Amino acid sequence: MKERRTNSAERIHGKGKKSKALAFSFILCTLIAVMTSAVYAQGVLLLAKKVSGDLPLDVTDNIWESASPMEIPLSPQIVTVPMIDESSITRAHVSAIHNSKDIAFLIEWEDKTKDEDLDLDRFTDAVALEFPSLSDQAKPNFAMGDREGPVNIWYWSAARDTSGKGPGQEATTNETGEYTPNFQTDEDHLFIDEFQPGVLAGNPVSRPRLSPVENIVAQGFGSATNMDRSRSQKIDGTGRWEANKWKVVLKRQLLSESELDADFREGEATPISLAVWNGSEGHAGGKKVFSTWYYVGIETEERGQAYFSAWEASKRIALTPDLDPNQLADAGKEIFKNAGCGLCHSVTGETLTGPDLSRIGAESDVETMALFLYSGTDVMPPANNPPAKLTDAEITAVIAYLESLGGRPKVRIGDIEPPE
Repeated sequence: MKERRTNSAERIHGKGKKSKALAFSFILCTLIAVMTSAVYAQGVLLLAKKVSGDLPLDVTDNIWESASPMEIPLSPQIVTVPMIDESSITRAHVSAIHNSKDIAFLIEWEDKTKDEDLDLDRFTDAVALEFPSLSDQAKPNFAMGDREGPVNIWYWSAARDTSGKGPGQEATTNETGEYTPNFQTDEDHLFIDEFQPGVLAGNPVSRPRLSPVENIVAQGFGSATNMDRSRSQKIDGTGRWEANKWKVVLKRQLLSESELDADFREGEATPISLAVWNGSEGHAGGKKVFSTWYYVGIETEERGQAYFSAWEASKRIALTPDLDPNQLADAGKEIFKNAGCGLCHSVTGETLTGPDLSRIGAESDVETMALFLYSGTDVMPPANNPPAKLTDAEITAVIAYLESLGGRPKVRIGDIEPPE
C-alpha cells in the first residue's frame, strides 16, 4: 500500500498544472471535510441540563458539575482571508444548563497566555458561540452564515470583560505596565453622548458596554452587525483565566423578542458552533479557530438523555455494505454538505475560494481521491489537517459522491483499503 501511495504522488506531480490544481483542490477539501469527524464519530449533541434556581455567571460554581461537557475539535479558519495556518488551540469543552427561563454555557479551553490588553500590536483572547438566527431555518454555513441563513453570534472578549476594572471599558496597558481604561470618565457622565463624540456619531465601538458579550447577527464573512442597540436580549458573560486555561460563562434568556436572535425551546435541539481567538497568536477577526455545527438539546422531565441520544442517532448517516454506489454517493453528498466543503468548492462551475469540483469524477480516479482524503499533508505539504479524521466509511462515501461529479459512482463500502 505504501508503494502504491508513492507512485500515485509521483504521477500527480508529473501531470502539470491541471494535476497540481486538482491536488490543491483535494487538499482544500480535506482541510474542511475532516473537521466534522466528531460529528459522525463522537456524537453531535450537547445536553443542556435542566436545573433549579438562578443560573450563575461564576465559572467555578458547583452547579456546573451537574452538566456533561462536550469536547469540540477546533480548526484554523482557512475559508477566507485573513486566515491562519495553525494554532496551539485545537479543542474546547462546552457545558450547558438551563432553568426553563435562562440558558447558560460554560466554555473551557487551554491557553498558555492571558491576553486581555489591546494595543496596536496586541490582541485579545476571545470566544464566540454561533446559532441559526431563525429557529425554523435549515442549518446555514457554519462560517458566519450566508444570505439565506443568518446566524446569531455571542462574542465574548477578555478585553471587554470589566471584572475588577472599570465600567464598560476595554483594557490597555500604560508604560509602567499598569492597567488603564481606554478613557477616564466618571460614571455620572459615562452614558451622556455629548461627552463622547464617537458615541454621538453612532459608532457602536465607542458606546460603553453593559456586558463583555456582543450580540451579533451575520450573513456571511464581513457582514457582522452589532445588535446591542436593538431590542435584542442582553447576553451576560464573564471569564476567568487560571492555570493556563480560560473558563467563560455566557448566559441569556431562552427566548428573545427579536426575530434575529436565536431561540431555545425546551425539548428541542438547536445547532451550535464555536470559535476561539488567541491574542498571543495575533488572532483577530477572521484569524481564529472554529468548529462545524453541533447541536444543543434543551432537557425536560420527559425529554432527557435517552430521548436526545435517540434523536442524535437518527441524525447520523448509516453507511452499510449493502448500499449501492448511487446510494453511497447520496450519503457522501450529505457528508460533503455537512462538512462545509461547499464553502470553498463549487460543484456547479461557480468560482469560489477553492477549485471547482464539477468535473472531478471525470478528471481523477478513486486511488487519487483516497490518497488526498487520507494523506493530503504527506503528498503535498504544507497542509494543515485538523486533528480529527473522517471514518473509512465516510471517506468512501465522499469518494462515491466525487465520482458522481462528471462521472458515474462505482465504489462501495469495503472497496478502499486505508493506508497503513
